[in-house]
Amino acid sequence: MSRSTARLIALAVLAALAVVGCNPDRPAFTYAADPQPVVMTEDGVISVAQGTAVSVVPFLVHDDVEGSSELAIRDARSDDPTIARVASTTHDFAIADWQQEPAVVVLGVSPGTTMLRLFDDGTEKGTLRIDVVAQDP
Repeated sequence: MSRSTARLIALAVLAALAVVGCNPDRPAFTYAADPQPVVMTEDGVISVAQGTAVSVVPFLVHDDVEGSSELAIRDARSDDPTIARVASTTHDFAIADWQQEPAVVVLGVSPGTTMLRLFDDGTEKGTLRIDVVAQDP
């Protein structure tokens, strides 16, 4: 193998590693109040009982080689307001020791599943699933 061919292969491998190593921002959330909600469906899913509400702090996690950072989301919208409605709060909640961010309130309207769309400066950045669970009579 010639030296120039080896160099091209090495550059191709480095380029592929750079592309694979780039992690996009990952949507996440934390519940803004204790105790945790009455219903839980799955990890990573916002769960709310029909006729009740939970407050959550949605954010984007950017994982990189040397650590991670969090970007607060101030604009979150429900895909289907007949299943879940979303309202912003004016109160700030802690998502880290040094960071205070506004929460959104998710109101469970009717049983079903919908998505919470996360926006930053008008650009959609990701989604989180919302499960609205029927209350027992």
